[in-house]
Amino acid sequence: MPTILILDNIADEGIRLLEEEDGFEVEVRPGLSGTELHDALMSADGAICRSGVQIDESALKDNRRL
Repeated sequence: MPTILILDNIADEGIRLLEEEDGFEVEVRPGLSGTELHDALMSADGAICRSGVQIDESALKDNRRL
């Protein structure tokens, strides 16, 4: 099943709405950076972030899913 990664804090209501939808899983992992961010993105099919987490070229290196 596809996984949506939430990388920043968002309202609980937003997370709840996503979790109620069929067809994908939601994983909440705020505050990741460096290798942890890269590794988490490698197994994600989508990502939601605001301004706290920066997804740069190194975070997406070799990623074929996003």
